[in-house]
Amino acid sequence: MFHLRGERKLEVSEIYQIVRNKGLNVKEKYCYRILENPFYCGIITHGLLEENELIKGIHEPLVTEDLWLKVNDPNYCREYRKLESEYDHLALKGFLKCDKCGKNLTGYYKKVKDKYYYKCNTKGCRLNVSNVILDNKFNALLSHISIPE
Repeated sequence: MFHLRGERKLEVSEIYQIVRNKGLNVKEKYCYRILENPFYCGIITHGLLEENELIKGIHEPLVTEDLWLKVNDPNYCREYRKLESEYDHLALKGFLKCDKCGKNLTGYYKKVKDKYYYKCNTKGCRLNVSNVILDNKFNALLSHISIPE
């Protein structure tokens, strides 16, 4: 996957089709996660480490650091830049939970309406709310909070 991306400059959707055809049963979103994971170039990160702290692993890297950096350079591929900016309108992504079932809400863009939404993916839940509505409610809550110096 790294060589297809870094050397042949294939889009992740194309890489996904290639690995699926070779028998790797993986979702396309995991192709992104694999390509972004520094573990494959010998670097370890963990939530218990300080922010941005990296540790050189003792495992043998599968790709060189240069290739990993090339694949993850935001200037190298327009697809990564699109993914990073595509959901910038969803400031609460990763923080919201469905008030009916308690599952995390996901965000998506509705091209026809040119709007962003949060929704619950739980079958039968049907919660679907505009990001503008939730952002306004969140801002209203924040306006009542004061933090002492």
